[in-house]
Amino acid sequence: MPASLMGMPFSAIENVFISDHRPISLCWKESGFRSGYPFKFNISCLQDPAFELEISKAWKDLSANCLATFRDKMPSLKKVAKAWKIKKRQLNRATLQGIQKELNDISILLKTNSLPLS
Repeated sequence: MPASLMGMPFSAIENVFISDHRPISLCWKESGFRSGYPFKFNISCLQDPAFELEISKAWKDLSANCLATFRDKMPSLKKVAKAWKIKKRQLNRATLQGIQKELNDISILLKTNSLPLS
């Protein structure tokens, strides 16, 4: 194995029976645990007007710097989109928990037959 790969998280497997060229199969072994989630753009974000407003605002702020190129702006927009998705996920989770609590309360009232008539 080349010296440049020594100490790297590789495992090398040689099989001399496949070919006379002695191929090497490298398998990457990632050490440690990666925290967080990789960024994945969900097209449903485009259906939310709040997302469009957030991205438009960020783009205008980035465009104020006339020296920044499109390539320079994209990582910043990715951060804005990721932060928006996290905030939206938390809001959705809180809304869902509220609905679940209301359903549980209704279920308890139905079990005790004390549902108020309105």
